[in-house]
Amino acid sequence: MRLPPSPRGRSGKHAEADFDQRLSPMRLILVHGEGFDGPSKQGKPLPLVTNLPLSPDQTQAGPYRFWELAALSKSRWALASFF
Repeated sequence: MRLPPSPRGRSGKHAEADFDQRLSPMRLILVHGEGFDGPSKQGKPLPLVTNLPLSPDQTQAGPYRFWELAALSKSRWALASFF
């Protein structure tokens, strides 16, 4: 993994420690799903990563159910590829 430049210009272990320290407060959710690939007509792994907060009952990421994240990702991808 390539590290982004450290704000203090450090390198090596110090840069890795700075990088880890900056990311440690960030909570990420990894959702493993399956998406349908139109050209091959097969299901393919669809990993989604989000920084939305996990609900207390662990059934949602932010205001979305986990299956809704895939639909949201698809619509955002379509919009991004349009531009």
